[in-house]
Amino acid sequence: MQSTCAAPNPGMNGQVNGTPPKWINPCGMSSTADVASPSEADMPFVSDQDLLSQIIVQAKNAFADANAHKDDYVKKTFKVNFDEHNNAWKHSKYDWLPSKVQIPKDLGEAVPAEHLKSLNNLNVALALTYEYMQRFAAGLEQVSRDQRKADGEFKELFNSAEYKLRALLCEIQVAMIERGTIQHNDITRDIISGEDRNLDNTHRNLRDWVIYRDYMNALEYVIQVFEHFNANLQ
Repeated sequence: MQSTCAAPNPGMNGQVNGTPPKWINPCGMSSTADVASPSEADMPFVSDQDLLSQIIVQAKNAFADANAHKDDYVKKTFKVNFDEHNNAWKHSKYDWLPSKVQIPKDLGEAVPAEHLKSLNNLNVALALTYEYMQRFAAGLEQVSRDQRKADGEFKELFNSAEYKLRALLCEIQVAMIERGTIQHNDITRDIISGEDRNLDNTHRNLRDWVIYRDYMNALEYVIQVFEHFNANLQ
């Protein structure tokens, strides 16, 4: 997708106005290493089923909030109904968000059975979904900043989405730590180019919609993937 102007890249340190990204260490732990390596005697046992159930609860909470406002958001922003707008821009994507190969479904669809069957390693699934949702966190941060700057009508919607996503990321982080799967590369703000950050109103509205739509789709994916794993644990 193209934009009409460019803005400075936020830099390799991944900070905007000196603030670290909310999606890095979302639980706010003092040190991942400190949490990951206490003695076994000090660590209460948490079952995989409980870990996955908490992820599912947070994903459903985030999805319910976003889904409840989607019709109003589209109607007021684009002056058309949700289905018409969704169909018109169905194939618009950003290459810094998860691809159709990574999340092989569109909003409202089920994850293909063959894809679920291919997910036979919970640790890998946790790491992948953590990365995918960090990418959406980066996108939502930019949308939320633009909404606040413009005193936009939907600034509270996107602010809420940011924090509900952080709660989801925290649950995935906890699951990775509990299972000893903490090696990953955090996503930084640099995934979003200056071109995709500094846009005129028309292009910014479309960018925000693509992020919002694909964020909801990713939440559906997370719910279905971890419900699949949870069912197989029982």
